[in-house]
Amino acid sequence: ITNNSINTQTIANNIVLASNSQWNTASGAVVYAGNLTGTNFTFTKSGTGKLTFTGVNEIKLAANGITGGGTLTIAGGVTTNVAAVFFFGTAGGNTLVVTNGATFACTNSVCTVDKTNTVVIAGAGTVWDGVDYPKLTVKSDSTFIVADGAVVTNIGQFNYGSGGRNSSIIVTNGGRISAAEGSMYQGGNLHRLYIGGTNSAGIGSIMHFTNGFNLGSTYVCSSNTAIIDADGTLYSGAGFTLGFGWNGTGVCNSIIVTNGGQFFTSGGTWGTRIGDDYSPDNWVWVGGTHPVTGL
Repeated sequence: ITNNSINTQTIANNIVLASNSQWNTASGAVVYAGNLTGTNFTFTKSGTGKLTFTGVNEIKLAANGITGGGTLTIAGGVTTNVAAVFFFGTAGGNTLVVTNGATFACTNSVCTVDKTNTVVIAGAGTVWDGVDYPKLTVKSDSTFIVADGAVVTNIGQFNYGSGGRNSSIIVTNGGRISAAEGSMYQGGNLHRLYIGGTNSAGIGSIMHFTNGFNLGSTYVCSSNTAIIDADGTLYSGAGFTLGFGWNGTGVCNSIIVTNGGQFFTSGGTWGTRIGDDYSPDNWVWVGGTHPVTGL
């Protein structure tokens, strides 16, 4: 399916896939209001325009299945990624939006957001579901936003910033990320994490790691920042590590708890560890008026 017009094309028919398919928003947007089924075949979205699904859809997203620099919006139904680790195109500049109570089910063992791509999970009832506790990795100039009561759940390891730089994780307005553990900024530099804000029901924003959380720890990892702002909570069970590495590689990492934000950590083999002799200049700031900037 290709839209070469600058006008929006709306399709209301139900479609059952009998082969792999490509939807190309070459110029104008496409709104698919029917129901798309056929998970034995893969789906690819290409083109610079926006493709929006509003029906009850079940999709098997292909490897590099969102490509061309446009936006795929899932505003209903279930989208299942089972094809590959990388579901964005290698050229970057693509956006995935999951909203309006939709579910994105990442059933692969590893799911990666990389190379200037953006994911937005937003709205009450909207879910990114890891299903079998995979590794979710965000790195290399990419952005991952969980907002307005949306939930990211059933994640084994949230690995953020590994081997990259300049990425952002934003959990806001009642968003929630839950994972068994977080290896944040491992091998990465200049990454930013922000947690804060309530949704319309007054529910705050949460990142919850059952088995611990590391920020700027091991390998080359420096100048990474986490901000826990008003109505934001970060929980790290089994201990917490800030800026730990070899030969000065885990340096200048910081965590800011401000304006009523909350940070809890407990237990673990290592307890709470902030830097060491080889990883100086890591710091924690706790207060009420520190400016929240840089996001």
